[in-house]
Amino acid sequence: MATGSRNKSEQLPKTNPRKKPIIRLASLPLTAKIVIGLLTGAMTGICLGESAQPFKVLGDVYVGLMQMTIIPFIVFSLIGNIGRLNRENLQLLVRTGIVTYLIIWLFAALTTLCFANAFPALQTSHFFSSNLIEAPPTIDWFKLFVPSNPFKSLSESSVPAIVIFCIFFGIGLIGLETKGMLISLMNTSARTLINVNSMVVQLTPLGIFAITAHASGTVTPQEFERLEAYYLMIGACTLVLTLIVLPLLVCSFTKIRYQDVLRISADSLITTIVTGSVLSGIPLLLKATKSFFQENPEDGTQNAEFAEFILPLAYPFPNSGNLTALLFVSFSAWFVGQPLSFGEGLDLFWVGTFLMFGKVLLAIPFLLNMFQLPQDMFQLFIASGLFAGRLSDALGSMHYLVFTLIATARMTGHFEVQWTRLLKNLLIMSVAVVSLLALIRAPLVSLSAQDDTRPLILNRSNLFESKNSPLAIVPAGPNPVALTGFKNRLERIRDRGVLRVGFQEDYIPYSFLNSQGKLVGMDVDLVAKLAQELGVAVELVPYKRTTQQQQMEDDHFDIAISGISVTLERSERMLLSEPYLIVNLALIVPDHRRNEFESEDRINEMENPHIAVLEGSLFEEGVRQHFPHAIIDLISTPAEFFEDTQADYDVLATHAESGFAWTLIHPEYSVVNPFAHPDRAPLVIAIAGRDLALEETIDTWIRLQKMNGQIDHLKEYWIEGKDAHSTPQRKPFLGLLPH
Repeated sequence: MATGSRNKSEQLPKTNPRKKPIIRLASLPLTAKIVIGLLTGAMTGICLGESAQPFKVLGDVYVGLMQMTIIPFIVFSLIGNIGRLNRENLQLLVRTGIVTYLIIWLFAALTTLCFANAFPALQTSHFFSSNLIEAPPTIDWFKLFVPSNPFKSLSESSVPAIVIFCIFFGIGLIGLETKGMLISLMNTSARTLINVNSMVVQLTPLGIFAITAHASGTVTPQEFERLEAYYLMIGACTLVLTLIVLPLLVCSFTKIRYQDVLRISADSLITTIVTGSVLSGIPLLLKATKSFFQENPEDGTQNAEFAEFILPLAYPFPNSGNLTALLFVSFSAWFVGQPLSFGEGLDLFWVGTFLMFGKVLLAIPFLLNMFQLPQDMFQLFIASGLFAGRLSDALGSMHYLVFTLIATARMTGHFEVQWTRLLKNLLIMSVAVVSLLALIRAPLVSLSAQDDTRPLILNRSNLFESKNSPLAIVPAGPNPVALTGFKNRLERIRDRGVLRVGFQEDYIPYSFLNSQGKLVGMDVDLVAKLAQELGVAVELVPYKRTTQQQQMEDDHFDIAISGISVTLERSERMLLSEPYLIVNLALIVPDHRRNEFESEDRINEMENPHIAVLEGSLFEEGVRQHFPHAIIDLISTPAEFFEDTQADYDVLATHAESGFAWTLIHPEYSVVNPFAHPDRAPLVIAIAGRDLALEETIDTWIRLQKMNGQIDHLKEYWIEGKDAHSTPQRKPFLGLLPH
């Protein structure tokens, strides 16, 4: 019995507990993968901190792949879409389309401009960056918009010129009997590029992961808080345009009701937000628009046919969603403490509209360069795209619907300006914009609260100071070991084991006292490195500009530092070393007067402006030449400009490299470059006693430091602040990973 039971039981089918289905990553929709990439990238960056820097390379590769199909797609798509028209359709489209497009663009631009100028005042400062002192780029409008050489325009990615060429080429195809093969080739090429772009889009989760990891690992908490301001601003702007301004335009010029506009657009808006692609919502827009018109017995079929024709042709042109992307440029200027003026804002929207023919990925880098903003901001733009980009795409979907409805009404004779309704709707739009701006004002002001920037420079320490070559500040006085016989200074330095260096203690960033009261700076670090290689200690002897020459003659120090520039007069009185750094003339101005000093012509129109200049600086003569009507006030150190409240200084003319460091301590000031061709000056080490042996040794040593990159390393640390954001918050999370 037991055996039979056992055999019977063995023959029974095995029952397994029900297993939960396994969700495989490959089977997830792209949107879910992007969200996973975003979240894992953020977590990775938080954990790695500054160690997440290598992810930037992967992010750059992704961005490059995304950009590679844009210009070819513009060429094939525009030529193919325009070329397939006949002359009647083209004339009808031009008559109605241009006016309709301008109406929508005007309302969208005015609304976006209101939000772009709503960023609250932000006092902020940052380290020197070479693109911030370069002369403002002059735009060659002829080259930008006239395709005199289309192939050159293509090679230089001059998008407006490319678009204009393609429009003329497409118009030239109209009426040609043999255009069929070429149109087919263009359409096939455009579809092929869409397929190529689709393959690249599959890499989006990986690209978003890399960009987010780099951003979350290297962006400081303060910077991230300011990035929230962009989210808040573009969210409010797209909300009011998508749900209020654009739908009310349809109601103002047609008999279509507000609720009908929202009903037609609902499916497309949802799909666009989920997929992150305007193109994916167009079929839904076409279907909903045709259904809406066919429900209307009066000319419903004719309206549906026109709508089906108009909407696809509108796609290659910039939409209102593209326009809101320009908010990022305004945000970037505010983010780095150089907010755009109202005139610059108008230039941004004028140029940006044409650049948007080339899609956002090309327009934003161009505009950042145009307004001299750091190109690194483009990485933040990409990282913010999952949220901001989808909102802009949803607005773009509404733009195409509104364009289609209004253009169809114009082409079928149903367009009518209803003045009473228009005035009412304008009032509603204005109230909505003002109300939203007032609503987000408080959080924007909170996000723009200025953090103390002083630690960025005052907490720095020397890189090359060591126990073997200590730095000691000693009172001013002659060298305790006087030169005797035929001994030169270099021999005395080696015999005594001490290099005596003259310095100024308030000449940021070359020599100054940090928050611990220790003398630091680029020049101090430089002589610390020199002493290391000579195997001697350093005695630092204070001097003032007015006493430097006499102290050198009295043998107080062997060499002198602190941002000494070459002048003809100085070279006649002392030996000067090989230049170790080239600096650029710039102006330091109060933040609220920044726009007054943004050009030489505007400054020369002023009545006797007071310009403070360092006494004995090479820039003294240059300032007199640039501004012949200015009153030049000579000062001994830059500190006098900031601390002498009784003086009547308007601006300070000094090194841009030094100016940015001073604005870290005085964030109420900004550095401006009004010069089309700014003066430059070499910084050197002054050598006492016309000691040729010491001069030759230092010259050779400086050349070697340039060749091995040590000078560049010091410049990056003290002037460009390359690790200025290596705060404890950006270290690996909980200190578990190497930093």
